[in-house]
Amino acid sequence: MSYDYSENILVQESAGNLLRDELGWDVRFAYNTEVLGNDGTFGRESYKEILLLRYFHKALKTLNEMT
Repeated sequence: MSYDYSENILVQESAGNLLRDELGWDVRFAYNTEVLGNDGTFGRESYKEILLLRYFHKALKTLNEMT
């Protein structure tokens, strides 16, 4: 399959660019570049971890301070 027609280009990158441009999100594309480990790109130990705990815990603390 040609890279020009990959899922990364047609779906993931397009959606990420929309979220960044329209909503101002901080979007990071890590496909084939992510480094695993606590000090890695997103702090996950394996690709099986779908919840990014580093950011989840920080968000919980921030949101609970508001209430």
